[in-house]
Amino acid sequence: AGTSQGTLTNAEVDNMFVTAAYTMDADTTLKLGYSTKDNETDNVVDEERLITANVSRSLGGGVSIFAEYASADYEDNTVGSSGSSMAVGTVVAF
Repeated sequence: AGTSQGTLTNAEVDNMFVTAAYTMDADTTLKLGYSTKDNETDNVVDEERLITANVSRSLGGGVSIFAEYASADYEDNTVGSSGSSMAVGTVVAF
């Protein structure tokens, strides 16, 4: 976890992030993350938020599988946008 606050050029910046990992058993791990960023420049506030989740499982022999989800939101005084993505895959290490 961490935070920062200050001024960068002419923008007031506030940041915060939290991450956590939980080992469900010897081969499975769950990771969660959340972060925010607020910038204020000339009375215009930009806000960003990111949420992530990842589950991975080792299958042995250098092979593992994973599933990951991410959601991002962005807003300023006039425009807002959001999106999300999901990935499922495998990793092979030699």
